[in-house]
Amino acid sequence: MQFAVEHAAPFGRTSRRRFVLTMIVALLLTGGMSVLSWIAGKRAENDADRVSHTFAVKQALESTIRHLVDVENGARGFSLTAEDRFLDSIMAGRQILPQDIASLRQLTADNPTQQRHLDVLEPQIDSALRFAEALVASRKSTGAIPDTRVVHENNRLIDVTRSTVRRMQAEEDRLLMERSRESNAARRATTLVAIGGALVGLALLVGIGYATHREIRATVLNTELERRIEHRTADLRAERDERRKMEERLRLAVTGAGLGTWHWDLATGQLAWSAECLALFGLPPDTTITYERFLAALHADDRVRADAAVRKSLEDRSEYNIELRVIWPDGTERSVLSIGRASYDANGRAVRMEGIAQDVTERKRTSDALQKQARELSEQAALLDEAYDPVLVWNLDDDEITYCNTAAEQLYGVTRTEVIGHRVHDLLGAAFPQSLDEVKAALRQHGRWVGPITYTNRDDRQIVVDTRMAARGPARVLQANRDVTQGKRTEEALRASESRFRQLAEATPAMIWQVSPDGLFTYVNQRLRDYLGSETMRAADWRDAIHPDDRSRLELFRESSRAVHSRAVHQIASDEFRVRRHDGEYRWFYVQTAPGLDSDGTPACRIGTATDIDELKRAQGALVEANQRKDEFLATLAHELRNPLAPIRFALEGLKEDVSPLVSAHARTVIERQVKQLVRLVEDLLDVSRITTNKIRLRRERVRLADLIEVALESAVPLAKAAEHRLDMKPTPPTVWIHGDAARLVQVFSNVLNNAVKFTPRGGQISVTADVEGRDAVLRVRDTGIGIAPEALPHLFEMFHQEGNILDRSTGGLGIGLTLAHRLIEMHDGRIDVRSAGMGKGTEVEIRLPTTTPAPVVAHEAEPAATGARRPLRVEIVDDNVDAAEMLGLLVSSLGHLTQLAYDGPSALDVADTFVPDVIVLDIGLPIMNGYEVAQELRRRPALRHVHLAALTGWGQSEDRRRAREAGFDTHFTKPISPTAVKDLLSAVARGVEYAGDTNGRPRTRFGDSPII
Repeated sequence: MQFAVEHAAPFGRTSRRRFVLTMIVALLLTGGMSVLSWIAGKRAENDADRVSHTFAVKQALESTIRHLVDVENGARGFSLTAEDRFLDSIMAGRQILPQDIASLRQLTADNPTQQRHLDVLEPQIDSALRFAEALVASRKSTGAIPDTRVVHENNRLIDVTRSTVRRMQAEEDRLLMERSRESNAARRATTLVAIGGALVGLALLVGIGYATHREIRATVLNTELERRIEHRTADLRAERDERRKMEERLRLAVTGAGLGTWHWDLATGQLAWSAECLALFGLPPDTTITYERFLAALHADDRVRADAAVRKSLEDRSEYNIELRVIWPDGTERSVLSIGRASYDANGRAVRMEGIAQDVTERKRTSDALQKQARELSEQAALLDEAYDPVLVWNLDDDEITYCNTAAEQLYGVTRTEVIGHRVHDLLGAAFPQSLDEVKAALRQHGRWVGPITYTNRDDRQIVVDTRMAARGPARVLQANRDVTQGKRTEEALRASESRFRQLAEATPAMIWQVSPDGLFTYVNQRLRDYLGSETMRAADWRDAIHPDDRSRLELFRESSRAVHSRAVHQIASDEFRVRRHDGEYRWFYVQTAPGLDSDGTPACRIGTATDIDELKRAQGALVEANQRKDEFLATLAHELRNPLAPIRFALEGLKEDVSPLVSAHARTVIERQVKQLVRLVEDLLDVSRITTNKIRLRRERVRLADLIEVALESAVPLAKAAEHRLDMKPTPPTVWIHGDAARLVQVFSNVLNNAVKFTPRGGQISVTADVEGRDAVLRVRDTGIGIAPEALPHLFEMFHQEGNILDRSTGGLGIGLTLAHRLIEMHDGRIDVRSAGMGKGTEVEIRLPTTTPAPVVAHEAEPAATGARRPLRVEIVDDNVDAAEMLGLLVSSLGHLTQLAYDGPSALDVADTFVPDVIVLDIGLPIMNGYEVAQELRRRPALRHVHLAALTGWGQSEDRRRAREAGFDTHFTKPISPTAVKDLLSAVARGVEYAGDTNGRPRTRFGDSPII
């Protein structure tokens, strides 16, 4: 404008109008250009404001995302660690995020699209906040790490929210590009206007300058916005890097601490272990783990405890915290601390369990080592205080005592309070063999001093001690003293002790010697000299006395002894050898040697003892032989038991196939005969038990020898006929009487006769003679059988002894018959001898029994008539063996009596109450209630006290009969019960008389059926 004025001045008034017009035009143009420049500048400013506004919106969106991420991180961190510091970000997010939404609504109020996005974003952010708060509340309430599904749901909500924010950012990016284009167009227009203004003058320059100013301002704003964007981008990158570093530090911390994580889905039973957790159990990372495999990986003693801890945690909703021992696949044992807690659904059901595991092996070892060290230090201190020798600790600088043990108090006659803090030499009046300064100098220079010291206690009694001093550190001295005042007395005691040792060594039944390291005998007791028959002893003499078969072991024994001697430890070497006596007999000895150590622990000699164990070795051999006989007996017993069972089984099969009377009769005969054989075997075993336990009782009376032999022959004659033997029987004098148990003597005679029949080849000859020699009745049974080897004769009466191989013949027996016979004859004050000239030369058995006076003749009175007519009885049978109960019921029913069956104790009582029987045959071994308990209950019921109770059991010892009597039984039957005994019992009860077995009060059969007396 100034330029126009300066150029318009030279013009004349004539051109003033033009100038004015020109100026007016210039002013108009300048004004127009100014207006245009102002419009362009204003547009540029508006564009710049819009761009700035767009950046502000983007910044607000970034802030929203950052705050949302902080909320997410806080929720995740609190759910994993339960640390309160993570709650700050959630609380801040709850306050700031609504403000961010409000700010975005204000910034995008002119943009309907962004407003619609905000309508979607706002509930999403609210949902994310509520979910995070719910996650925190769940972690606080349950204390367990949330399920992975919950975490995934949280991630999904965050991702959806981020997606909405990204759409808004995309919209802002689009607006930014559009507004940037508009801003650029405005700058171009401003530039054009500025150029036009320069052509028309100062006014246009002013407009251009103004427009330029506006452009510069917009550029500055753009630059500032770009700087802020770059700064924010750098901050976001730094935050991302920091998060990565934190995650890496957390991972390194977990790895460094030896932690492993595990997750257990209780609904599916699936276990998920981290690689670190698998490594704690010595398993590869790809191992599939189950709860059973987890328990199997534990120490056997920890499995039940671990399972119980898991169950208790689930039931009590408590923390699972336990230390376990883990056995790796290679056998290594590690200690692992496992911690976890279960999460529960709305119904209170446990749905999952989260936890960690940590290897605490080293910590446990360290703890155990520290505890052990503490115990050792405590024990050492206690041992030092209780040490036998007096111990003092004093300072080398001022001679003050800082410690004394109990032995020092006792030796010096002072208390600790009187000693500690005082000078050791002044208080105790110590007299050293050299000056105290020289003693201290030796302690400082060499760290130790040894020598005698004389102390004077309060009673003016001098105490001479051997002292050892050791200096530890610059000023502390440990002084150990030993009282040697009574040294001579001790030496005399040692000499007396040595004398006593020699006296004991001479008096002991063992042989004792002492050998020097060079192999010379320095001491041999008199027993060893007497045994070998030599007053001097050399190593060669001892070796020559060893049995030749044992000398190879002797060299090994000497090497072992020398090895023990060289190690200078108190260890005993021992072995067993046969040693020859001076008369040439070898006897077994148990030899032991041990090193004799000097006071300093060096071996000075070897001391040996030899104890006679010859009788023990013989006893061991006898035990081995007896055990072999037992095994042979068991094998024979199995064979003998199977023999009767085979025909019984075949007879039963025959009854199934053919029920004709002939087959039935024959089958019954076979079964009855074989059952008797089984019963005989069982009775023989019971007799063995009674004899070995001294429980057999004889019912002795005057019996005729001829009657006993006649009864025994009844069982032997059929066998002899079947074997085609010729049986010669010399008539027995009828006046020979014996005071004995008839049943037992018949048992012995039958056994001897049956043996003669069995062990005589077919067609042989057997002779039986009975005579009186002096005061003895003598029964001799001779046969032409297989005979007995001379070496077997001394063993015939031993238990289970059988001559030869019993598997090659069918008449082996159990090997207990002669043992029973020998014992029973001895109980009758008699004697039984067996003679044989050898194998194939027959056998003679001689039985001697003392005779007695004949029995007086007693007139037999007629049996009184029954008080009442025989009547049918009501009989209840109780046995848990259904077959046995039914068969016995059929037998009783066939005798014309009424029967009821029961199979256990309570049922027996119920049947008795309703049936009211006259007789109850009651098995002892019943379920629920045994027979004794049922009998006691029956006797307590008034309506059933009249019932005759008969016990039925497989136990027939005297103790069993005593228990039956105490329980209330009237009669005791041993299985299998004989039909005859059943008939007699029911007959006696029906007639109203007492059932007494047989006429002599003994069992009617060998089954043991008898009343309880």
